[in-house]
Amino acid sequence: MAGGTSIFDMIKRHKENESLRKKKYFKNKNSYTLKLDSVNLDYKTASQEQLAEIRKRVLEEGKAEQQKSIRILILSVLIVVILIPIFLYFVNWLMSLWS
Repeated sequence: MAGGTSIFDMIKRHKENESLRKKKYFKNKNSYTLKLDSVNLDYKTASQEQLAEIRKRVLEEGKAEQQKSIRILILSVLIVVILIPIFLYFVNWLMSLWS
C-alpha cells in the first residue's frame, strides 16, 4: 500500500496534537497566575543616595566600555596598518620568485 506509512504518521501526529490541546499547556492565563502566585516579589524603593550611587556607577561603567572599544579600535587599526605593507611585500617577493 503506497503512502500508508505517511498516512499513519499523520494520524499519530494528529492524536498527539489533540492530547496536547486537551491539557492546559496552551492556556496562558491559568499558567501565568499559577506561576505568579508561587513567586514572592518584594518591591523596594531606593533612596536618593542609592539612586545617585547607581547613576554614578552606570556612568563609570559606560565610560569604561567606551574606552575599551576605543582601545580595541586603535589596536585593530594599528594591526591593519602593519599587516597590509607586510602582505604587499610578501606578494611582491612571491612575484619576483616567479619571474
